[in-house]
Amino acid sequence: LQALYLHHNQISDLPENTFHGLSSLQTLDLASNQINAIPENTFQGLSSLQTLSLRWNKINGIPGNTFQGLISLQMLDLGHNAIDSIPNDIFQGLISLQTLDLVSNTISFIPDNAFQGLNQLQSLDLSHNTINTIPENAFQGLISLQTLGLDSNQISNLSSKIFHDLSAIQN
Repeated sequence: LQALYLHHNQISDLPENTFHGLSSLQTLDLASNQINAIPENTFQGLSSLQTLSLRWNKINGIPGNTFQGLISLQMLDLGHNAIDSIPNDIFQGLISLQTLDLVSNTISFIPDNAFQGLNQLQSLDLSHNTINTIPENAFQGLISLQTLGLDSNQISNLSSKIFHDLSAIQN
């Protein structure tokens, strides 16, 4: 099995190890369900996964080891949820990630080095949140970032060095 589309259902719970044994899975679409929590190790063993969509759910938090081991993941869509914070190191190990969508959540703060290690990231969308503060080194190390969405937030001021490392930025 390489693709599993479960979008537009009534899924509310994802038991730990739900997808155990699907080591060839490349696409997992869980968008537009009723999911409000993701247990640790839910996606463990999905080393071939390239696309994961959790868009339009009710997710309000992300445990620390949620995405651990997803070394092939290129696109992660967490848009239109109720995520209020980004835990430190949550994206650590996502060495192939190119697109990260966090649009339309309730994120108010980005921690220092929140996106550290995402050297391949090309697109980051944080639009339509409630972000009011962005630390000076929030985007440090995003050497491949071409598109950054920060519109429709509550940002009142920016550090003069906040975009310093974004040498590939275009939009």
